[in-house]
Amino acid sequence: MNQADVEQLMVDGGRERALASFARNEEKGTAHNNPYASAVYRRFILPLGEMIKAYTEERKRGVAAASKGMLRRVDPVAAAFLTVRYCLDLGVLASNNPATASARSIGQTIYGEVLLQEFENIEPDLYFTLV
Repeated sequence: MNQADVEQLMVDGGRERALASFARNEEKGTAHNNPYASAVYRRFILPLGEMIKAYTEERKRGVAAASKGMLRRVDPVAAAFLTVRYCLDLGVLASNNPATASARSIGQTIYGEVLLQEFENIEPDLYFTLV
């Protein structure tokens, strides 16, 4: 075995370990921890944040207006991050999730963010201790 063979063996081993790590994260539903997620974040979070901001600033009546009330309380970029992260994790899973179930899960995640913000405002010392 010469030096070139040893180097190729090392490269192949590193590639296999990386792909195995990616697969483990995807199986656990934590694809957002994989290195390719940062490229997805860079491309989609800010544009989606701008769309969320425009959506919440638009004034309407009815059901659409009710849903905007809570969404206005969250930073649009934070809501975009949570949405993209959820979709990234969901996209690599082999299950069929209907759009309504996905929308509900994203809504629950954003609601959790609202609760954390309110908890931080009500009990800042306890919040920072827990965080």
